[in-house]
Amino acid sequence: MVLAVLLVAGVFANSASAGGGSRRVTRAQFGASWPLTVSSGTVGCTKPPFPGAVTFTTNNGTTYWLNGTAGDSASQHGWKDVHPIWAKVKHPLFPGERKDIGVLIDAGLKLCG
Repeated sequence: MVLAVLLVAGVFANSASAGGGSRRVTRAQFGASWPLTVSSGTVGCTKPPFPGAVTFTTNNGTTYWLNGTAGDSASQHGWKDVHPIWAKVKHPLFPGERKDIGVLIDAGLKLCG
């Protein structure tokens, strides 16, 4: 069993060091810090030629860009602006303010290697 865990960890490390990867994320994993209006999807980091581009793909297959690097190449890939699914803060003093999306960007950047 330990050998299997080490082999799986090695495969994940190799895919991350290659400059990209993806993983499933859910509202349940992030709790109150979940910044989107959808409950789950896949966060990813692209490989070169656009390394560091963090995206989020919904269960219906729509991909949104999450950081500036992804935004710069969004039109080339057909990635959508995340604003339609980016949750607003529910506070009377901050109407229209968005939740911190940094938690998903950080999760994606960890996949970049």
